Amino acid sequence: MNKWFTFLGLILASSTASADATLRIPVIIDLGKNGIAAEAINKKLKKAGAKLIPNYIEISSKEDSYDKLKHIDAEISKSLSALGKDYKDVSRRSGNLPGDANLGGLKTCYKGSAKDVSEAVLNLAGSEYTEQMNIWGWKYKNITKILAEDSDIDLKAYLNQESKLWANWRGQGEAVLLLIAYSDDGDDVNEVILKRCE
Repeated sequence: MNKWFTFLGLILASSTASADATLRIPVIIDLGKNGIAAEAINKKLKKAGAKLIPNYIEISSKEDSYDKLKHIDAEISKSLSALGKDYKDVSRRSGNLPGDANLGGLKTCYKGSAKDVSEAVLNLAGSEYTEQMNIWGWKYKNITKILAEDSDIDLKAYLNQESKLWANWRGQGEAVLLLIAYSDDGDDVNEVILKRCE
């Protein structure tokens, strides 16, 4: 399969969006093998009299995610520098797809239009998530949208076969199910569930 076959579908899908969704992403500081939530780092920063870092970052499907994250990361680095040399080269952890960098019970969630969650996630490809990330499709309640295009296979059958969650989705509650690929070939199927923020 061509790894770029979903790209056209995503461009077409995003160009018709009219509403807005915002992702709320927990801030995890990367300490090598381990990560630590911003809340725990903020206790140390408060003791040091330094500026606290945000516990979460909120980015909408309409924002320039690259510039916003670059600015936030610079502010986080500046704050962490107050903790001494052990935090000199420490940065915020990002992931390949939503949920990768999460720690413990901290989860990425969404606000706003559930129908625009896929656009908000895609907006973060190349900044928060890998630039190779693409979206096969999404489900919300009884709505199913397949964003990928491939004339060589029956995508509906393929996705049902690759994801039992997709095949058996009942659409109760406010969660959005996304099927995401991020491998070199672009044919992997990864399930991501994003719940509405409380």
